[in-house]
Amino acid sequence: MITEKPVLFFVPDLTEYLETRTVLFEYPPTAPGPWLDSTRAVGDALLDLAGVTARYAAARKKFNERFNRRHDGYATKRVVDAFFA
Repeated sequence: MITEKPVLFFVPDLTEYLETRTVLFEYPPTAPGPWLDSTRAVGDALLDLAGVTARYAAARKKFNERFNRRHDGYATKRVVDAFFA
């Protein structure tokens, strides 16, 4: 996500997966890309990657703000500073 590249979620078994596992957070509001349930849908999305990129730009930004805000190139420095301070 931190590269800002589009993401496609190939999830043909999403319902079964969610029925058998406990998840850390709600999948629907956090997935910053289309949910695709067939190889045809994946192929169609790949053929329209510019459109997918544009449609999900805001969702990727929101995802990065929530989950990747500390990915700024200084994570190691913060760890070293905290450990040796």
